[in-house]
Order: sequence, then C-alpha cells, then structure tokens
Amino acid sequence: MIRFLLLGFFVVPAILASNAVGQDADCVAIMSQLKEAKSEYKDYRHEAKKAFENWDKYYKELHSYTYEATDQPLAVSAKKCETGEGLGKDFCKGAVQKYGEISAKEGPAKVELQGARAKASEARQNLNLLVKQADMKGCNKKE
Repeated sequence: MIRFLLLGFFVVPAILASNAVGQDADCVAIMSQLKEAKSEYKDYRHEAKKAFENWDKYYKELHSYTYEATDQPLAVSAKKCETGEGLGKDFCKGAVQKYGEISAKEGPAKVELQGARAKASEARQNLNLLVKQADMKGCNKKE
C-alpha cells in the first residue's frame, strides 16, 4: 500500500509536468506563428494602404477636383461632352482624352486595391484564429 502511495506521489507530478512541458512546446509554436502572423498582417495592411492611396489619387482626379474652367469634376465634364452638353469642341476633346487616360489607370488601381484588401482581410482572419488558439491553450496569460 505504501508503495502505491509513493508511486502515486512521484508519478502523478511527473505526468502533470510532462503535460505542462507539452503545453509549453505547443505555446512556443503557437506564439511563434502568432508573431509571424502579426508581421504578415502588418505588411498586408501597409500594402493595402499604399494601394488605396494610389487608387484614391486617380479617383479624385476623375470625381473630386474641378476640371479646367468648370466647377465640375472631370468625369462629369467628359460625360456632358459625350452627350453634347460640353463647352465646345476643343474643350470636349481635351476632357474626353484626359478622362480616358486617367480612367485607364484608375481601373487597374482599383483592382489592385481590392486584392490588397482581400489579402489583409485573410491575414487578419488567420491572426484572429491564432490568437484564439493561444487563448484556448493559455499561452497569452501573463505570469
């Protein structure tokens, strides 16, 4: 009987310690992945910000700023020229040409922005998943 008590006295703590060591190893791996995921998310957010600034530049040229001597954006002026409401042949030729040049750049910039946002969103989801795993395993606890 005493042997079983002594055996229990030494074996149970050893088993618990081995579980803690396994959990520590899991936590080290999870925390390493978490660090990498945070860095990846930060990089993708930076790319998305740059893509937004690039797209926004073209969008503003088309829709926000006034064009030439008008009080309307280039997109509105070009559309009026196409419907025959423009300020004259030379003005319309320039407005339509400028609109074509800028909109040719705005389209691909918007596609790039959407792709960058999708990557950032996916990276954020991965990061959230790893944070949840770390929380479930108790890896994020401050000791």
